[in-house]
Amino acid sequence: MNCKPGDLAYIVEGPSENLGKVVEVKSGFGFYKDEGYCWNIVCRSKLVAIGEIDGKVHRVKEGFIPDKSLRPISGVPLDDETPVAVNLPEAFKLALGIEMRAWA
Repeated sequence: MNCKPGDLAYIVEGPSENLGKVVEVKSGFGFYKDEGYCWNIVCRSKLVAIGEIDGKVHRVKEGFIPDKSLRPISGVPLDDETPVAVNLPEAFKLALGIEMRAWA
């Protein structure tokens, strides 16, 4: 599987309007038809979903999506409690015009 509950992931397969959108994986949905394992997800922006019964386009912020359609965003999660430090090579700092000073 690509994802697990709590992951942030981006959509790599599905309606073109959804591609690249970031979702939060909330919990397992289970196996659905020939889609394989699916996750319950939440998105801050609306996603396009095609209604299985009515065939109409719906705009939703919650739903389920196959694991195969998601790629997790790896790395350290950032929040107000996570310290952020950036180590840039000296040449890169000079190119950006970042002043180098020793703090005493």
